[in-house]
Amino acid sequence: DWRKIKGIQMEGKAELVVTEDEMAKAVATYVEKYSFTAAYLKLMSSSFPKITGYLDRILGRLPFMPGLPTTFAVRFYKMTPTKVRFIDNEKSFGYHEEFAL
Repeated sequence: DWRKIKGIQMEGKAELVVTEDEMAKAVATYVEKYSFTAAYLKLMSSSFPKITGYLDRILGRLPFMPGLPTTFAVRFYKMTPTKVRFIDNEKSFGYHEEFAL
């Protein structure tokens, strides 16, 4: 029902994550939610010891080893929002509150 739609829209700057420390943080955040991707991410991050060590610990806790494709590279991006809109059609159609950051 479109009258119950609520959500968030953001504008900002997206940047490729390039340092090992930033990548380690991104991988940890991602794997916390999607642990089954740890094996694949380990293959893609083999040149980053901090990341592969972390992923080895995650893989040791998984009850299965997923089969994932290895034909494309993983890229992580970070977003720095400059504007946020909260959408709430329950208040009225198209209602939003906007905040500049």
